[in-house]
Amino acid sequence: MSPKRTYFGYTTAQQRKLLFEVWEATKNIEEACRQARVSQRLFYYWKPRFEQGGYGGWKALEAG
Repeated sequence: MSPKRTYFGYTTAQQRKLLFEVWEATKNIEEACRQARVSQRLFYYWKPRFEQGGYGGWKALEAG
């Protein structure tokens, strides 16, 4: 029997905001992901977008 994988659905803007607020405050990716309930893979997916556009960076990507 293989280990059960945790399913992470789509993230909301609120989750992404919390993710990067916690990460900026703690510099701890694991803790930020735990609090925002997202995977570390998603953190690394959104990080370049956050660095490029800040907290509003992903909103432009969602609209486009």
